[in-house]
Amino acid sequence: MNDMSDHAQNNHATTKHEYTMGHSKASTATHEARTINTDAKFLLPHIKPQHRILDVGCGPGTITTGFASLVSPGNVVGVDYSLEVVERAQELAKSNGLADKVSFIQGNLVERLPFEDSSFDIVFASQVFGHLQPSENAIKALKECRRVLKLGGLLAVRDAAKMTWFPFTEELDRVFTQRLWKAVGSDNFGGFHMRSWLREAGFDVEDESKVNIGGGCEVYANRAKCQWRCDTLRSRLAKGEQFRESWLRVGITEEECDETVELLNKWAMQDSAFYGILHTEALARS
Repeated sequence: MNDMSDHAQNNHATTKHEYTMGHSKASTATHEARTINTDAKFLLPHIKPQHRILDVGCGPGTITTGFASLVSPGNVVGVDYSLEVVERAQELAKSNGLADKVSFIQGNLVERLPFEDSSFDIVFASQVFGHLQPSENAIKALKECRRVLKLGGLLAVRDAAKMTWFPFTEELDRVFTQRLWKAVGSDNFGGFHMRSWLREAGFDVEDESKVNIGGGCEVYANRAKCQWRCDTLRSRLAKGEQFRESWLRVGITEEECDETVELLNKWAMQDSAFYGILHTEALARS
């Protein structure tokens, strides 16, 4: 999972195992743009051909299939709780000729993954834990990742930490970022909490040889990229989209949703339009 919401569950949705953003074309557009080079570059030097890799919250599988091209005789498994998304990822693997190296299955990270203890050399997650609210769910999910890792295995996590806009910086923070947090059920991005969550999950965060927390970023700084970003967010906020419904459920009004769309449109038309997002990138040994 996909921008931070890409593999998320809010307080309302966690019980039903729903993804706050939904899995419509509008919501998965950013997910499908993710690759090992955009979202897993910090992990690539640690992958060996014999590794067995698990991608949790794998979404449409664009990162997962990238891992599959790097391992042999190893293999890759992608897990997502949405059967619709799993089937889409399976089709991607088949079309890329990777069906023998990667498999996709349905599973729930917060409850229990369908794997034995110590099954994987690497567990990867992109934009997952920040949306597993409340924090107890994120910690439970990290413990589950640790359970399926082999002794000395590597957990690699990428989660958003800070989103910024220019111009209309304060306005977009108010009408988009703050409302997004409310819908997810959080008061901040998950990347800020990763150190404490890893500690609670049993990782030795004081030993830098075992846990290393760094960062990466995305920048959109030309008209075409900013317009694409605007279009993806605007599409999610269209009437009937699950993303918009998640806002309405927590008391954000129809008028406020429309206000957000109008400001995004206004922002994207500016010659100076800029969007940036800082991600926490953590590598943790079991």
